[in-house]
Amino acid sequence: MFEISYGAVERALAVAHNVPDAVRQAGFRSMLSNLQKLGALGAQARVGRGAALKYTPTELHRLVLTLEFCELGIPPATAVSLVNTYWESKLKAIIGAAERGVVHEEPPGNDVIIHLGGVSLRTGSLRGEQFPGVPNLNQCKFSELPSYIKQWMAMKPSDPVPPRALVVNLSARLRTFHSALADAYMDELRAERRATLAGEQPRPKAPKARKHK
Repeated sequence: MFEISYGAVERALAVAHNVPDAVRQAGFRSMLSNLQKLGALGAQARVGRGAALKYTPTELHRLVLTLEFCELGIPPATAVSLVNTYWESKLKAIIGAAERGVVHEEPPGNDVIIHLGGVSLRTGSLRGEQFPGVPNLNQCKFSELPSYIKQWMAMKPSDPVPPRALVVNLSARLRTFHSALADAYMDELRAERRATLAGEQPRPKAPKARKHK
């Protein structure tokens, strides 16, 4: 099972979101910490309980999705709830498909687009919906997106959902993240190697005192 430390994950996410290093160590780190405290990583993760968490693909994917939803303007608590609600039923399979496409270097036309159709995130809670404001969460290929956009935008006043949608090219976002993660991971390995070599090197012997005649 692939595992990676939080430090490498944080650096990779910062690069993927064009966050400067000075900001990463302040506001961005605080934002990630808040998302994790809200439960973005899932029930299987235990943060802040004395043991350093190692990130597996599950934690990485959940955090990537939560951040993408936040970038769409969805409040952090709602973004986390969205991931928790749909992880097993939809999101796990959607990001898995995007991941496989990136690994196998499929053409851009096969990029996985995640779409939230008919959204009403502000007023949905007033109507007592089970998950406020996201009646349709699904995926399509990039080449299919124009037809989906036409369907959403053709909604009539009599339809149950409004002509409104949020979309993300999940494959493209994963490519950017994977590239940054590979660099951060290699930097971490090099740092560990240097620390190991420094610890193995014998200490220099103290010079012998000269005898005075």
